[in-house]
Parts: sequence; structure tokens; C-alpha cells
Amino acid sequence: MHLIRRVGEYREFHNKNLEEISKLREEVSQLRKERDQFREYTQEVNFGKKFLKSAAGKAALEAAREEGAKEFQESDMFDSAVMNQASKIYEETVQDCRRILRETGLIPMSFGVGDASKGNGGAGDEREEDVPP
Repeated sequence: MHLIRRVGEYREFHNKNLEEISKLREEVSQLRKERDQFREYTQEVNFGKKFLKSAAGKAALEAAREEGAKEFQESDMFDSAVMNQASKIYEETVQDCRRILRETGLIPMSFGVGDASKGNGGAGDEREEDVPP
């Protein structure tokens, strides 16, 4: 009876060890795979750095920059940014012109933002095409 119990303990111990060995082999396999991937990545990084330092790499990088800039300039976001900046500049210029014209008395003090389109008789109310020959 004692021997049968010892054999059972041995089998249980042996099975646990086999399971642990199997898990360790899987871990080793995973670590080897990760090591190989890391080596491959390192080689790619080193090659990439060397490539970017070369004339061909610099040309490729410049071409990518130019393509990105061209795509941005053709985008709605670029148009919006340009129009926002232009409207700020335009608004400042219009305000300066109004201030100067008011100071000189060429337009009434009550002349407002929307008045020019209504034709309220302010300076510049006549356009060139409206003037008879």
C-alpha cells in the first residue's frame, strides 16, 4: 500500500513537472520570437537611419514633405486658415480706414459696418463702373 501511494505521488509530481516544463517551453519560444522581432526592428531602425542620412533618403524625405505641404494647401483646412488670417488682417485694415476717414470728416460718425452695401452716401459709395463716362 505504501508503494502504491508513493507511485501515485511520483506520477502526480511527474505530471506537474511536465506541465511546468511545457509552460516554460512556451515562454522560451515566446521570448525567442520577441528577441527575433527586436533584432529585426533594430536592423530596420539602423537601416532607416542610414537611409535617411543618404542622398536618396534626404530626397525621399523632401519629396514627402512637399507632398504633405501640397495636400495641406489643397485642403479645406488650409483654405479656412488662410481666410481666418485674411479676415483678421482685412478687419484691422477696414477699422484703420474708417478711423482715418472719420478723423478727416469724409464719412459720418454714424457710418457702420453694413452701411457701405446699403449705399448710405459714405466715401467710396460710387464704384468705378457706376461713374458715367
